Amino acid sequence: MTLEEMCARRRELGFSYEKLSELSGVPVGTIRKIFGGYTKAPRLETIERLTLVLAPSQFHRTHRNTVHYTNLVPDQALREYAGGYGDQSAAEKLQGNFTISDLESLPKDKRFELIDGYIYEMSQPSIPHVLIMQGIYRQLWSCIDRHKAPCKVMVSDVGVRLDRDDQTLISPDIILFCDRSMLQYRYIDGAPDLVMEILSPSNRKYDQEIKKLKYESAGVREYWLIDPERQKIILYYFKDLAEDDIFIYGFHDQIPVGISEGKCEIDFDLIYNELAEDGFL
Repeated sequence: MTLEEMCARRRELGFSYEKLSELSGVPVGTIRKIFGGYTKAPRLETIERLTLVLAPSQFHRTHRNTVHYTNLVPDQALREYAGGYGDQSAAEKLQGNFTISDLESLPKDKRFELIDGYIYEMSQPSIPHVLIMQGIYRQLWSCIDRHKAPCKVMVSDVGVRLDRDDQTLISPDIILFCDRSMLQYRYIDGAPDLVMEILSPSNRKYDQEIKKLKYESAGVREYWLIDPERQKIILYYFKDLAEDDIFIYGFHDQIPVGISEGKCEIDFDLIYNELAEDGFL
């Protein structure tokens, strides 16, 4: 949940700061600072504790530590997809039991991802979505080239086997990894160092909850959530990068790439100006 959503949910439930502290285990002083706007980068553990109390009940349906409540394709639809393509083995399966081969048997005119045996349907990206991806890619590639780093940056439609198994295959908007052995002919094998996702109305909860938890558990070090609607970028540092776990930036900021150790940053003002010139902001 975003901070705005937590504030609205707290008011909806009628929880005082003291009651929220009692239920979440977060000190009441910390809660006052967060909801009062004095703490701009609360720790990830704090956000997760508050989310467990404030999130609607459907947020808590879990499987293998992954939240499943949005973009999930109904079992009947999957059976029709698979049966229509002649894959009877896939047509007989239920969510939670699918593999990469099942995923690849689904219609090619639709976009799907597979997480822990569950299949999710993805919407086609909008033009602003693509422009943001391209703008970030250009800056990341330029920095990698300038510093002669061994890293690779890639954009959407590249399959990533996060767990190196046959039950998860996703296509993040942007990935950056520095272990070149992850490059396989068909997929990127393993967890990238950096993943970025661009939010849209249809994927907001999916990227904020399901994929965030999956990226963290798989070993991704840094995760960017880019929100064009609110013109914000939320950075999650999952491993060894900073004392604070979350940072929030705006669309006019120069944003440091944590894994680059100060060598790279994304000038979002350049991306903002391009979107504005094209009439999207």
